[in-house]
Amino acid sequence: PAGQGDVDPIHPQKANRSLTFDGAEANVMKTFCQVHNCHLRVEAYGADNWGGIYDNESSDGMLGDIYEQRVEMAIGCIYNWYDGITETSHPIARSSVTILGPAPAPLPSWRTNIMPFNNRTWLVLISTLVICGTCLYLMKYVSYRLRLSGTQVNFQHSQKFEKSMLDIFALFIQQPSAPMSFDRFAPRFFLATILCATITLENIYSGQLKSMLTFPFYSAPVDTIEKWAQSEWKWSAPSIIWVHTVQSSDLETEQILARNFEVHDYSYLSNVSFMPNYGLGIERLSSGSLSVGDYVSTEALENRIVLHDDLYFDYTRAVSIRGWILMPELNKHIRTCQETGLYFHWELEFIDKYMDKKKQEVLMDLANGHKVKGAPQALDVHNIAGALFVLAFGVAFAGCALVVELLIHRMGISK
Repeated sequence: PAGQGDVDPIHPQKANRSLTFDGAEANVMKTFCQVHNCHLRVEAYGADNWGGIYDNESSDGMLGDIYEQRVEMAIGCIYNWYDGITETSHPIARSSVTILGPAPAPLPSWRTNIMPFNNRTWLVLISTLVICGTCLYLMKYVSYRLRLSGTQVNFQHSQKFEKSMLDIFALFIQQPSAPMSFDRFAPRFFLATILCATITLENIYSGQLKSMLTFPFYSAPVDTIEKWAQSEWKWSAPSIIWVHTVQSSDLETEQILARNFEVHDYSYLSNVSFMPNYGLGIERLSSGSLSVGDYVSTEALENRIVLHDDLYFDYTRAVSIRGWILMPELNKHIRTCQETGLYFHWELEFIDKYMDKKKQEVLMDLANGHKVKGAPQALDVHNIAGALFVLAFGVAFAGCALVVELLIHRMGISK
């Protein structure tokens, strides 16, 4: 509002409101002017308007005004991007960029019955079941041949093979099967061996299944920069300057992250903050706090994680026109602010004054890997989806088999 600012604008005739210059780096400049008795005049560029200097000698934004010498000095989370073009100060504070990514999602409940073993183990078990069923079928056939007589019925191969497979499956899941009578040692020893093996197998499976039902399993977390690059997920921020430091990197991981970066406005970023498989750029400050735009609400953080490592880090600086005469004095003042702890104090003061405290608590919990446990909930249909899926599959398969049998039977009658 007019009359409530604390600094003078560079172009007062264009301003329709007064300016307030606040923040850790702003305090560096205000105290510098107090010490050296200089008059500070400020140009407000708005959020995320760093701008850039381009190969065709065009420029825009705050950095563009430095290049065009419309202002003497710029400050505000600026890295050493254009050292050959602008004058840069000594490092002010460490700043790093990481990603606010989606939290691991619960695995689908319908997969509960198959999750205790991986794909390779299931393949081995199915192969073992088929082999054992075939062996049992062969033993039945041998027993039939050894007891062959004129009054004995014919050996129905298809029915015997089907029955052998069903008997072996029943043994594998420790369920009673139809009576099996063998008068020879080989099949008896074979069945005894299978019973011993399936006791161990069934206990391993049921134990793992119980643990999954007690503690739900989640997908593998994408919690490092390397994993994020491998996932090829997109991530976004309000300005291209977020990836300017790594755009020309020779590292493959940084190249992938820069390629998958997108620039969007606040409205779009607010919507995608609830989207799975999409990340948002956040800044890790020198005090350890995390800075994220207002487009991320506290509710959106419930299903988010902060990556453990950083995409990159750099030191913020002030930049000026080449040959700025006050740069040596500014460097001395920056060192004084650092050595006395003033800058650290100003940064914490800024966080306490402007950032949402609840959001900061949630962000720090996410960065530390802590997640608040929810209240106990009654089980619903979602929790038994695995058993219902198996039942539905069995009913559907049996129904299809019944239809096929009826068709075969009718075809046989018609002939």
